[in-house]
Amino acid sequence: MSAAAMQPPGSHPPRKVAIEALEGELVKLWRHPEQAEEIRSHATRACMSNLIIHCAGEGGPQDIDRTLIEIVRFHPCRVLLLLEQGDRSSPEPETFISAHVDSSQQVFSEQVTLKTNEAGLERLPSIVRPLILGDLPTSLWWSSGLSMPLAQVWFQELSEMVDQMIYDSFIWRDPRQGIVAVTDWLCSAQAERSVADLAWRRLRPWRRIIAQALDPAAVPGALRTISEVTIEHGPHALPQAWLLAGWMAQRLGWRPQAGKVTPATEISWSFETPTGPINVTCRRLEQREYELISATIAWRQGTKTAKARFARPDDKRLSVTYEGIEHPSRVMAVPQRTAGETIARQLPDFGRDPMFDKTLALARGMALAMEG
Repeated sequence: MSAAAMQPPGSHPPRKVAIEALEGELVKLWRHPEQAEEIRSHATRACMSNLIIHCAGEGGPQDIDRTLIEIVRFHPCRVLLLLEQGDRSSPEPETFISAHVDSSQQVFSEQVTLKTNEAGLERLPSIVRPLILGDLPTSLWWSSGLSMPLAQVWFQELSEMVDQMIYDSFIWRDPRQGIVAVTDWLCSAQAERSVADLAWRRLRPWRRIIAQALDPAAVPGALRTISEVTIEHGPHALPQAWLLAGWMAQRLGWRPQAGKVTPATEISWSFETPTGPINVTCRRLEQREYELISATIAWRQGTKTAKARFARPDDKRLSVTYEGIEHPSRVMAVPQRTAGETIARQLPDFGRDPMFDKTLALARGMALAMEG
């Protein structure tokens, strides 16, 4: 990535500096900024937290720089961007500093970019540690399609510096491995650390409409007699479908018994429930690459079967329609947010989400059931 490519609109160009000069150059960035006079006279510094980003190869947003601009406009922070580049010949990290400014020229956010190959990762914790502003919370955004390398010393040291781990299971190359790695990290992390999956955050409208549509006050007996669940998803949305299935299972007291994989087509699990075994299937479709497409939940209605089908008629809405019972359909608005906006909303939220923790634990059980 060239210096020009690293400069999105609304930022000041990265400037290469020596590692040993990083702290001093960051001080200069604010005391003697090398920008135009009109910017110097009006700019103010704001910083709410530290954000460490690990971005490897194909992982992360296609345009990490524009995503960062969106993040710091909503949540000003010191950004430490760690770019793991396999095509680099030298393990010696290459370092740059830069600053971002919003359209009103009022808020700056400083950024340190470190580029290295796999062999140079061991040095990252010692470089990053003195750059963290000690009086502010710190988040690590794991922006990589690979699961967290729990056995690597550099990752252990890096994770010990942070208060929050953020990742997006949308980009995982191996969802089963990713779920196991995250839950293992969660179990080994200190209790006050939080873990946030952006895919889980995007599931909020789905969880809300399913809970409302099958509420016992609206459809008596539906939740107690569910017999089958089918979730359809795009090619890269399996982790989110998996989380949705895990959330339902956790809420309803289902226990995974066995899983079966049909490569590139579907994954199905059998669950033991208080009313007998049921089947849950996550089916891949070749459309809407990063989206959930639909969820169909069937239950016993006397001697017949009733169904509720949840789907997205367009990008801005979720709908539910019923079969086998007389019940009005309904539509829910879905907020549209970019990756940067989603992360910026997550950054101030350092509280643990008990529902997510429980869902992730059950999703891990689903992953282990696939091995049997």
